[in-house]
Amino acid sequence: MEHGGEIYELYIGDPNFDYEDEWVEGSPADFQPARRKRNNSSITFEVSTPRVAPHDLEELTKEQIRQYLMNEDVDDFVASLEKMKIDGDAMGEIVFYAVNLSMDYNARERELVSTLISEMSQRKQLSPEALRKGFNQLVMVIDGIVMDCPDAVDHLAKFLGRAVADDCLEPCFLTQRDGLSTVAVQVITKASKLMNGPHGMARLDNVWGRSGGSMDMELLNEKIVMFINEYVSSGDDAEAVRCLTELAVTHYHHEAVYRIIYHALQNPKAGDSLFTLLKKFITINVCNEGAVTEGVKRIYANLQDIALDSPYAHQSLDYWITDMHVAGFISDELYSVRPRTTRKRYASSSLVPPQ
Repeated sequence: MEHGGEIYELYIGDPNFDYEDEWVEGSPADFQPARRKRNNSSITFEVSTPRVAPHDLEELTKEQIRQYLMNEDVDDFVASLEKMKIDGDAMGEIVFYAVNLSMDYNARERELVSTLISEMSQRKQLSPEALRKGFNQLVMVIDGIVMDCPDAVDHLAKFLGRAVADDCLEPCFLTQRDGLSTVAVQVITKASKLMNGPHGMARLDNVWGRSGGSMDMELLNEKIVMFINEYVSSGDDAEAVRCLTELAVTHYHHEAVYRIIYHALQNPKAGDSLFTLLKKFITINVCNEGAVTEGVKRIYANLQDIALDSPYAHQSLDYWITDMHVAGFISDELYSVRPRTTRKRYASSSLVPPQ
């Protein structure tokens, strides 16, 4: 309010605020300090929006995050925070709410949140202190988050690894262990492995993957081969399931079936493990009957070429197809047209031919 040469601030919503007053400059839609002149008076008010109260911060922030996940506009999100007058002390909460909210969504949204954090960090809109505060808060409450999102340990580990790779967090953040719960230590340990694994920094750039529908076929095949190789090394079937599911290419799951069997024929010692993986895919219906049938038919068609590099391909495939048939994974018809081999089946119950 301007009176006697002084200007006094008046918030929208104040009892003294009157929408009938004449605007001198600005408007309510600007959410910025603006001048209004009281009708029939020389008094001028400087009108602005109040800071968001702490108890309203979560609801308003989540609303803006959801909007960002729809429009993917970082500038619009940052502008909304400025309008709400969220300052540096509360910015750690933005990180916390954004990551926590993304747990309820898919890989696309988690990639958007990682991008948002990186962009705001590079623009100095998220300070190192705010980032540490937000991620530390997530680590401290991970036990509760896991109750609502069973994959939260994996998700948070990826967020941490990505934040380090994007220079948002210092690597030393992943060395903390003191005072953490068992679940929180699992998060830190997994994030460290992502960082220190083969091509760790490069792979973290694409830690959330890409939607298969937006990939060219060559890259999609590479993604499938990659998670199969990783499964052979780690034995983590849950991670393999997640990788295939997040590619979002249900119509192309026959390629996963084909690649699993192909890899087993090329690497007989991994046969039992890979059979377990395929069984997992089929049992939980990640790979449906159509995908299994198509993948097996492709193996049949290419077996002669596969056998050029793998002398035991015919025998190994015979074991595979027989076991798949016994388990009910393939039809009698598909089993009956399997490539025949004149070689004697070995007595061993293993899928690995004798060396």
